[in-house]
Amino acid sequence: MPYPAPNWEPVAPGRKVFRLVNATSPDDEARPEWFLTDREAGIDPWFREEEWEELRDARSFFASENAARAEYAKSKKIADKRGEEVRMPGWIAEVALMPADGVAIDDLKEPDEHLLIRGDKELFVPWFERVFRADE
Repeated sequence: MPYPAPNWEPVAPGRKVFRLVNATSPDDEARPEWFLTDREAGIDPWFREEEWEELRDARSFFASENAARAEYAKSKKIADKRGEEVRMPGWIAEVALMPADGVAIDDLKEPDEHLLIRGDKELFVPWFERVFRADE
């Protein structure tokens, strides 16, 4: 079954989105490496990305804090069951998006609230608002 084509839409000013990141403290300031695309991070393509190569030039976010927490909790539960460390970052960055050249969002309106957002990683740094633990 083919996967849906990307439907890139402009972002709404101030829309809050949430991304799992490798922070170390709630006092951390945003860093561009928190906002690498899948391609920049060397992440192998998943099903939809195999069919639609342009998706690799975006990065994952979630539409709500609760959705980001749920994704982390799911990963932690699997790791705990296997007696392994959680490989997913344990911090969540909150970002307030702003319209900018090249910034667009692909939202399939999935139950897990996963989003793909493209745009230069440097743009996300000034839009960063806070970072907090995913498991609190």
